[in-house]
Amino acid sequence: MGDFCIALCGSNGCIFVVNKHSKIEEEWDDFDSDVLLLEVIKSNLKIPNKIRKCELKSSINNKSEVIITYGNTDERKLIFGTIIDEKRSYLLSFYKPMPLHILSNRVSDLMRKMASSNPEVILASWTNDNHCELYSISANGESNKCFGCVIGHQKENIKEALLKLDFRVLNVRQLLTAVVKLALEFCDEEDDLQLSWICDETNGEHQICDQKLVDNVMKCI
Repeated sequence: MGDFCIALCGSNGCIFVVNKHSKIEEEWDDFDSDVLLLEVIKSNLKIPNKIRKCELKSSINNKSEVIITYGNTDERKLIFGTIIDEKRSYLLSFYKPMPLHILSNRVSDLMRKMASSNPEVILASWTNDNHCELYSISANGESNKCFGCVIGHQKENIKEALLKLDFRVLNVRQLLTAVVKLALEFCDEEDDLQLSWICDETNGEHQICDQKLVDNVMKCI
């Protein structure tokens, strides 16, 4: 049925589900059509040696940030490259990672200028005060902090189903069951779901969900 990603933010983290056509990797593939790609970067980007390590020790963590883009290859390269440049510039200026709401606004500004394109973006990260943040940026550049969002194919149908869930009171393990059940409604039988999360259980790092855990969830649905 095409690429889509569901991202939900619960009481102790965020969970992400992509279909089998999407890939979790560090490099871009050359695709002709719109695809969804989940990429992970660290808050402590590589910086010039001229900045002393002692200046950064107290303010820089090693937590994951998840960047999910939906669009063609050139669009995704431009968006991801802009994110890296903005984060590095902020880090060099303020000696701390760029807050996600500022990053979301910068990406939103870029996407408003991409008038002839229709990319979509999801941003998520684990904060220093131990909670997860989730932002969705639509094709028109509108940025919103949210507890649940979806990009890609079947977006409107999945959004309607999301409205029936109150993810804010659910932890990531409860969300796992809910989001798998939801995703299966919009997948073909042969599709393989890829599940990952950022939560207190992973110490703020992005990790692929344990397959045994996913298998157990599948059996219960």
